[in-house]
Amino acid sequence: MSREYLIRIWMVRHGQTNWNEQGRCQGSTDLPLSSRGIQAVRTIAECVDVSQCDAVFCSPYKRTIETARLLMVNTSHAPFICEELREIDFGTWEGKPWKNIIENRRAEWNVWKNDPLLSNPYKGESLSNAEERIKRLYSMFLREYLGQTILLVSHGGILNIFLCFLFQLPLRVSWTFKLSAASFSEVLICTYGPVITVLNYGPNISIDRMYIGKVQEGKSQLLKKCAIISNSLPLIQHEILN
Repeated sequence: MSREYLIRIWMVRHGQTNWNEQGRCQGSTDLPLSSRGIQAVRTIAECVDVSQCDAVFCSPYKRTIETARLLMVNTSHAPFICEELREIDFGTWEGKPWKNIIENRRAEWNVWKNDPLLSNPYKGESLSNAEERIKRLYSMFLREYLGQTILLVSHGGILNIFLCFLFQLPLRVSWTFKLSAASFSEVLICTYGPVITVLNYGPNISIDRMYIGKVQEGKSQLLKKCAIISNSLPLIQHEILN
């Protein structure tokens, strides 16, 4: 793997909560990990060597703080609690099953889906506001963490927005990344731009939902059926996606 990067960013989505398991919209509601979520984080912690990280940044919610502590159980470091990494506020949708929101609040859903940048008809937070948080955080990384490895422990929504920001993608496609609970991803910030080397890795995640990238001529080639090329994780059989 090329070492010609400005920053190496590791990202872990928190383990599941009871609401995750029930398919409910969670957002800013502050819930702890479920027993299943704790076990999944312990499993990914066996694969991710957090001692390689120069700093760990964590959302202020219980589920992310618990995830960070489980990942860092064998280190003497403490995570930096970072407000910018908190999940999107979904307002009146929170606590409701996603299926019911789509079926019973279709007008609100369609407005948000078609114009997620500025609209927040559910009295929550727009994606553009969430992106502003990410921009401030990334600017700080560029000022203070060049040449270092940092770990972000956060949420599916905000990590998706972070990926869209890095790759200059429209926010309306942010949900296509589909980061699983207790999953690991890696992005290298290189001189020629960002490169995904790992996306959605986890021992308990179906291999057809994992991706790995190979740094080649300044581009990222996605590989299917794989784990990771970082020296802290095992390499699994892979095939190149055309």
